[in-house]
Amino acid sequence: VSASGSIAYPQSGASALRQLMLVSRAGQATPLASEPRAFDNPRFSPDGRRIAVAIRVTDGPGRDVWVFDRAQRSWSRLTTDGLSDLPIWTPDGRRVVYSSNSDLWWIAADGSEQAESLYVANGGRIAGSVTPDGRSVVFQEYSSGNDGIRTLTFDSAPASRMNMPASFNESEVTLSPDGRWLAYQSDEADRMEVYVRPYPGPGGRVSVSLLGGTEPAWSRDGGELYYRTGDSLMAATVSLSPTFAVTGRRALFTGAFLRATNSREYDPAPDGQHFVMIRGGTTQSTLIVINNLFDRLVYEREQKK
Repeated sequence: VSASGSIAYPQSGASALRQLMLVSRAGQATPLASEPRAFDNPRFSPDGRRIAVAIRVTDGPGRDVWVFDRAQRSWSRLTTDGLSDLPIWTPDGRRVVYSSNSDLWWIAADGSEQAESLYVANGGRIAGSVTPDGRSVVFQEYSSGNDGIRTLTFDSAPASRMNMPASFNESEVTLSPDGRWLAYQSDEADRMEVYVRPYPGPGGRVSVSLLGGTEPAWSRDGGELYYRTGDSLMAATVSLSPTFAVTGRRALFTGAFLRATNSREYDPAPDGQHFVMIRGGTTQSTLIVINNLFDRLVYEREQKK
């Protein structure tokens, strides 16, 4: 809960056990971890050897960030507060940025250092991408009358805000590997579609998906932009220079893997041939934001008198 009384938390029903899967471009799925757990938001490390993932506790809504070592098939726990999720990696693979109690934090990926707070503000925030130079993080913020896509430079403050239309719901922000293009999902067409616009701007946006699209993610070489349309994983072939253009679209495979409203539930592997996905636990998660919580509690107490 922030000082102003705003709170943001993910809601996805029961903590159903799920399997972490490695899925080929043809849709062939192989379990990565032998033990099913309540996985969310998996992200490959830059070298592909590790996977950061949020894991829900089995008897409640809390989550913590863990790292899975693919070669050793071993787990290491990075956070213990039960309030941490939505991890992403820094480009050098040394740190993991994540959300905790709706604030932005980061921690050494090997657990050798204490977690450090990066950004505290009203409402909630979700880290989207760390810039290729490792100096800034692009994130989305949810707060009373102040929603937006922002950039925070790690060694300075405050966070700057992109000039994007405020009347639509933009989320799931992710930067291209060259740092020049921002992909995101928006409901400006009365349904979620994937768009790309210049980063940090200015410039207009280009439509990527055609029949609905969510959860965009770039290939490591920037030649493809993936997204979900229903249960299908789509691949848009794209050009990044001299300007952004979509040159083709196709469905890679269709499968009953976990999807979410405001948090991507898969990640492309660095080799461009595989994806980490989650099978089971079909409950979709949604970010719930409550503003003026203290005022609401006082009002409800007065109503009960």
